[in-house]
Amino acid sequence: KPEKFKIECLNDIKNLFAPSRQPFYAAFGNRPNDVYAYTQVGVPDCRIFTVNPKGELIQERTKGNKSSYHRLSELVEHVFPLLSKEQNSAFPCPEFSSFCYWRDPIPDLDLDDLA
Repeated sequence: KPEKFKIECLNDIKNLFAPSRQPFYAAFGNRPNDVYAYTQVGVPDCRIFTVNPKGELIQERTKGNKSSYHRLSELVEHVFPLLSKEQNSAFPCPEFSSFCYWRDPIPDLDLDDLA
C-alpha cells in the first residue's frame, strides 16, 4: 500500500526533529491515501489539501469548498507560518484562526427535529 510507505517516510523525517516539534505544517496530495498518510503523521485536517484533476484545491475539512492555488496565495499569511515576524497580518495562534478553527463541517440537520 502506498500510504504505508509514505507514512514510514514521513515518520523518518519527523523523527529528525525534537519529539515536541511538528515539522509538517500543511500537506498537498491527489489521492485519499495521501490524506490518510498526512493525518497519521499529525497534519491537521484543516491544512490538508487534495488537488483534483482540474487543479482545484479541496481542503480536507471542508470538502465542498473548492479553491485554487491563486486563492490560497491570497491567504498565505493567514494559513502558513511566517518566515519573518515583521510585516505580517497573520493571526498569532494559527490553530484558532478562522481558516482552521471555525471551518468544522456543518452538521446534518433533520427537519423533523425542528417541529
